[in-house]
This record gives sequence, C-alpha cells and structure tokens, in this order.
Amino acid sequence: MLRPPRVPVGRASVPLVKQCALILMESNPIPDGNTAVETKLKKIPGVLAVENVWIWQQDSPSSLIAMVHLKCNGSSIEILRLAKRSLAAEGIHISTVEINNTVEIEPQDLEAADDAISSILG
Repeated sequence: MLRPPRVPVGRASVPLVKQCALILMESNPIPDGNTAVETKLKKIPGVLAVENVWIWQQDSPSSLIAMVHLKCNGSSIEILRLAKRSLAAEGIHISTVEINNTVEIEPQDLEAADDAISSILG
C-alpha cells in the first residue's frame, strides 16, 4: 500500500498560515481600526462626513489598500487630493476615494447647463 509522502509541518509554517488567513479574511491591519484614518479625513476642509472606510492588507504589512466614501461640500478635486495625501501619510498608497458632493444647484444653473450642453451637441 502506497502512502503519501510525509511533509513536516513545524513551527516554521505557522507564520505563513497566519499571514494567509489574515489575507483571506481581509483583516484590518491598523491596530485602532479605522478611527485614526476617519479622524484625519474629517479634518479635511469641505468634508462633511466620512460614510465608510475599509482598509485591508494585500500580501504584506507594507501593502495597505483602502476604500473611502466621503460626503463633501466643496471642490471635489482638492478634497480628493487631500484625502489621498492623508491616506498616504498612514501608509496607504493604493486607495479608492468616492466623493458625494452635496452642493445645492439652483434651477437657473441647471437651465444654463442644459443650454450649454444643447449648444455643444448642436
């Protein structure tokens, strides 16, 4: 009767198994959760609320990924730039930042925009 070869499973494999489990479970590598990141994002001028923050580790402690959803009132481009800079300061260099701008648009502005689009499209 043939037996499968014995593969020694020792203490050396425990860290690798732990790292793989953390990756598969998309663990949050930041010790205090996301509160420090949320606090920094809320301080950005124009950010009204931080609705969601997800941070996970890809394959090593140095490869952090984030997805952030901000409710804002202001220049989306400037808020995006500052949000990306804040995340990079926390060691998060790969991120997706969704911005919902809550600027109120007056009806006359909508009519002017509609006229401009109509003139462009012919």
